[in-house]
Amino acid sequence: KYREFLEDVIGEVDRLSILISRLLTLTRLEEERLNREHLTLSDIVADTVRVMTPLAASHNVILENKTRMDIKVPCDKNLVREMLVNVIDNSIKYRDRAKALNKIEITDCRTLDTYRLEISDNGIGIAEQDLPRIFEGFYRSEPSRSRDIEGYGMGLSIVKRIADLHGWDVSADSRPGRGTTIVLSVPLQFK
Repeated sequence: KYREFLEDVIGEVDRLSILISRLLTLTRLEEERLNREHLTLSDIVADTVRVMTPLAASHNVILENKTRMDIKVPCDKNLVREMLVNVIDNSIKYRDRAKALNKIEITDCRTLDTYRLEISDNGIGIAEQDLPRIFEGFYRSEPSRSRDIEGYGMGLSIVKRIADLHGWDVSADSRPGRGTTIVLSVPLQFK
């Protein structure tokens, strides 16, 4: 009984530790000044995918980097990486466990004045009525409130804040049962 009790306490301490870390990240971002360098976004994506692949594999999720463009933009490498980690982590958490194959794919494209980075998954998806609120702090859509999926509704608010600090746009497209695509749009007028 004591062992079971202590395991429960340790689990709660871990959960609270993660919550505090997320809250500190949000607070830090309110005061953050960017350490901008001209960096190739596809390189940051490749580094992040390399780090996140073992976590994805441990959940039977295939993580594929299909970025092909060498677009340099002024950005804070650590914050961009944190943004990508949050999106990929969400895709892993909200995978569709009923599907035989769970997958996350990162692609890029360019228009005349915008570079687009898209992170797509085939997870459980998000209902249309929830989409406008997913970038709000502490918001979790109804299916994601399941006790089976641990989270605090802070990951995408961190993503939004980092995008805003850079002057970038972030949006989402999703269909329940089909998956979600998070789109990061980077203006290229400075090119």
